[in-house]
Amino acid sequence: KAKFHWARYQKFALYKPWVLATRIGFGGIFGIGDSRPVTQIPITERFYLGGASSVRGYVENGIGDSVTDADGNEVPIGGKTELVANAELRMPLFWLFYGEVFIDAGNIWKSWEAMSKNFSLKAGSGAGLVVVTPFGPIRFDYGVKLFPEEDESFGEFHIGIAFAF
Repeated sequence: KAKFHWARYQKFALYKPWVLATRIGFGGIFGIGDSRPVTQIPITERFYLGGASSVRGYVENGIGDSVTDADGNEVPIGGKTELVANAELRMPLFWLFYGEVFIDAGNIWKSWEAMSKNFSLKAGSGAGLVVVTPFGPIRFDYGVKLFPEEDESFGEFHIGIAFAF
């Protein structure tokens, strides 16, 4: 399993008190001659995307394939490859409050072959309010799916501790 993440935090060129935060990440699970399906990889080792710290606008771990359990609930199965990209503009508002606007994109795939055959990204965009506390920032974000599929919701509300990245 290999994972690469690059992040940059810089003053926004048009207004110096604002911060432009960007991140791109890629990961893969692979082995020599390994053709095991993703369901044979331990659940804790698989990649998952969607939610407050990856692609906002989607439920937690909601990107990718899922299976239905005995109770009729959808359970994500994860993937062997992941790609995620984020951009967020953080703006001080007053006292301990910050505003943020963001755009996120990413996807996971069952295998390298699946990624090369069907390369597509799920994307979300939105805004949020951050309260800086002695225990760290607490975020309240609302993300909208930019290209929702027919059976998907419009967007999702997220609460997070610390910045998304």
